[in-house]
Amino acid sequence: MAASLAAHPSDYLAAANTNLILGPLTALSRQRPGFTQENTLYPGLVPIVLALVALVSAAARPRSILAQLNVGVRWRVVALALAGACALALTFELPYLTLIRLVPHAQVIRVPARWMIPASFALSALAGIGLSAAIRWLRPSPNHMPDMAENRRTWVLAAVLVALIVLESLSLPLPLAQAHPSEDQQPVYNELKSQAVIDSPSRWGVIELPMYVAPQPEYPETKRMLSSAAGWWGLVNGYSGLTPLRQTALAQDVSGFPDPASMEALRGLANQGVRYLVVHPDQAPLDPAAWQDRDRWSAESDATLRPAGQWGSAYLYLINPYGDQLVRDSGSVTDPFWSHLRPQPANVIFSSPANDKISLLAHSVTNGASQTQIVLYWQADTPITEDFTVFVHSLDASGVIVAQADGPPLAGIYPTSTWQPGRIVQDTRTLPTGDSYLVGLYNPLDGVRLSALSPTGDAVPNDAFHIVP
Repeated sequence: MAASLAAHPSDYLAAANTNLILGPLTALSRQRPGFTQENTLYPGLVPIVLALVALVSAAARPRSILAQLNVGVRWRVVALALAGACALALTFELPYLTLIRLVPHAQVIRVPARWMIPASFALSALAGIGLSAAIRWLRPSPNHMPDMAENRRTWVLAAVLVALIVLESLSLPLPLAQAHPSEDQQPVYNELKSQAVIDSPSRWGVIELPMYVAPQPEYPETKRMLSSAAGWWGLVNGYSGLTPLRQTALAQDVSGFPDPASMEALRGLANQGVRYLVVHPDQAPLDPAAWQDRDRWSAESDATLRPAGQWGSAYLYLINPYGDQLVRDSGSVTDPFWSHLRPQPANVIFSSPANDKISLLAHSVTNGASQTQIVLYWQADTPITEDFTVFVHSLDASGVIVAQADGPPLAGIYPTSTWQPGRIVQDTRTLPTGDSYLVGLYNPLDGVRLSALSPTGDAVPNDAFHIVP
């Protein structure tokens, strides 16, 4: 890694490609194999000349006209020169590798060429001392009070040097990226911001899919990092010059989302405090059509992800670290957040004339001012031979149906005849808020409800489970 990013001697002749004057003139220096933007190390001719003036003044004989620096400044010149020389040496491979072998923590500077930064500080200080010495040379003696002409020469010299520095470093246009203003960011981030107000984001984090990890271009992650500043929540996604091995492994684990491996990886993250998943189906390599037709419903059928809503093109989910355990053994839930959200047991068995049996294990109700989300947890006890329709009725205080959400499970993408015995199927319904709700199953061919039985075998009234929030 260090070898590929270390400086070459030709890098000190390489100016940025955006430099108006020196960019085209130093193009050949930027064409060597392995050259990156961090290898544009040309320091500028004027600072080098001024630094040399400082060194010559410090080395001049005491009685020489060049010896305009006092003893204290001379020692500063020596110290700056040594510091700059050491930093310059560390931009090369061998000195850098020697340093990190002796001082392993020095690897915090991962790119040897970045040692040019402290070298530039030393060069700048030397250039300032050199300019001061040059101005003193314009005066007959150190104690001489400069007249108007001498002051004019001083200002002209300073102005010319500044103009030359600006001229040789002028780079246009600057390679900037447009950052979206906060009012234009995706609405899902405003929802996360509101959650950060309710519950400190120090307690939770966010992961966004798809993930962009090297060798893919990682730049899309910078917008997500910027958006996370809306509420300062922790973010699994990220971008820098280094991609940790664990990030590469995680990207591989979730690359098949929403397959079982990705769900397991998400539960692992949830156990580390990652609470929210944001899915961007309109961002490659995800396919918006496949998401709407299949993948969304596959994801939402798993108890790992509880739908929290759709904002714009993005989908927000709560990541359940317990998976099916949240349904099967809710008493074992210790996390305070999920203790509040754990489903309530239902334990109703629906049976068809063909002896198909489907259990409603549990339910969860989130009441809103006008809309209510009801999450149903089903399980097929045996292979199902027919496709049944789920009904959810919203009732007023007198028991009259005021709204309903009937339809096959998961928008018909996961019909009951495809359910695997023993697998928990999560089915989320949203409908107008009522005082209570009725839930059950019926055969869409004749509209006949499946018989509903309690765990003791008693018939349930109306063959429907009654939910009273």
